[in-house]
Amino acid sequence: MKSPGTRFFWADAVPGVVWLSYQRVTKLGGILCRFLLSPSLPRNLPFGVHPLGCHRRRNTLKRGHQTGSGSRAPCAYKVRGILSSTRSGGEGARRAGEEVSIGETIRSFLQLVPVVLRLLAIIMAVAPAVLRSALPPETAKAPRFDGVTNGILPSTLDVRPAFPPLKHHAGVTCARFSPDGRRIVTASLDNGARVWDATSGGLLCDLSEHDDAVLHVEFSPDGRKFITASADKTARIWSAESGDWLSGPLEHRGKVLVARFSPDGRRGVTSSDDGTARLWDATTGDPVGEVLVHGERVSWAAFAPDGKTVLTASADGTVQIWNAETGAALGAPLNHGAAVSSAEFSSDGRRILTAARDGRARIWNVSDRRILVELRNAPNISLARFSPDGRRAATADGNATVTLWDVDKGVELGSAMSHSAAITALEFSSDGQWLATGSKDGTLRLWSGTTGTPLAGPLADHRDAVVWLHLSPVRGHLVTASLDGTAIVWKISPRGPDR
Repeated sequence: MKSPGTRFFWADAVPGVVWLSYQRVTKLGGILCRFLLSPSLPRNLPFGVHPLGCHRRRNTLKRGHQTGSGSRAPCAYKVRGILSSTRSGGEGARRAGEEVSIGETIRSFLQLVPVVLRLLAIIMAVAPAVLRSALPPETAKAPRFDGVTNGILPSTLDVRPAFPPLKHHAGVTCARFSPDGRRIVTASLDNGARVWDATSGGLLCDLSEHDDAVLHVEFSPDGRKFITASADKTARIWSAESGDWLSGPLEHRGKVLVARFSPDGRRGVTSSDDGTARLWDATTGDPVGEVLVHGERVSWAAFAPDGKTVLTASADGTVQIWNAETGAALGAPLNHGAAVSSAEFSSDGRRILTAARDGRARIWNVSDRRILVELRNAPNISLARFSPDGRRAATADGNATVTLWDVDKGVELGSAMSHSAAITALEFSSDGQWLATGSKDGTLRLWSGTTGTPLAGPLADHRDAVVWLHLSPVRGHLVTASLDGTAIVWKISPRGPDR
């Protein structure tokens, strides 16, 4: 049995169970100390070790063995079965006065080096197990990752391309996942749109019926169709499975900048630089209701979550809400002092977030058109997004900075998030825990959606501006579109403690 005063370490670095006695290690330390401090050593000891208890001025009583007058007690020491030395008292007396040369002392010391190194290696192998056993169980847990909602708790993220880039012959202007996350559609300045397998990156369809750049693309809610907006003044609706042209062209007198589906997939809306937006039957391609007229270019359009109304944002400094069935204007427009660059409904449809070139973002009450909160930050706010729960907002300004806001109080949250050039893409994760940003500097970055803490990036795989990004609704992936002619699908996972 082990004595109560002996401490042991558990070593898991070698097969089986290995126990190291702490007391024996300290004895070796004593041997080494006496070896180094003693001015003279006996010549005939194996390994040159001066054993404890055999010093010239030691008492004659050693380890309970009594010897005669003037003699020394025999002693024996073993260090893990490697070092041993035994001398009789008479021999010690005869040889005590003899000195060893410096060379022999060095030689004896060098013979001990392998022993010390071996013991240190064992102790170093034991140390990790001792430290692990001392940590509380929850400390060793990796960050949680919910593969259904993309819910990654604020921690460092590991973000890397899932496969080689999806290539076009010119800049990619937009890229989106299908609602089931199985496909990706991309739009390009090469006049084409392409459908890709989101798992392998394989090309499924290559569509080239447009006569000019394709500027925007979006899947229908059921994922069976998608709609494209083109600088050739048309929009078209396509089959996502076969690539067949289903309806259109949906015509404007100027470039079609945006094309979107209603939440039920029955309607489509397009906006154009001809100063109008139009509603369409998504099955037949026929126009629905009145033309939605602004004084200048209509840069954005979006349906409310219930699909009953649609908003349009214009360079004339206004946002207008319309009846999605008739095209009739509902109430007075929401007025900004400069061109409106971004507008969207909150997830409950009760508020609208707008951003304008005058450096202001505003939150409006839909029912009475009243300004609830004004977010003043920096000149030229280009993008503004609600968090999924509607409690926070993020704005991107002309200083290449993204700011988080408490939308109820109108105060900034956490730290500002910056790129080295203008920010051109911005989106929250589906649970609002993190935020993705893309920039003209060609990089992608991910941040905490509550504090602005950096989580990943800058990721500089693109060689030109990142102009669009979209997160997969059901998988831990996002896609970025760049003017370098590629779209990249990124795999997002938590970076564990040992990665």
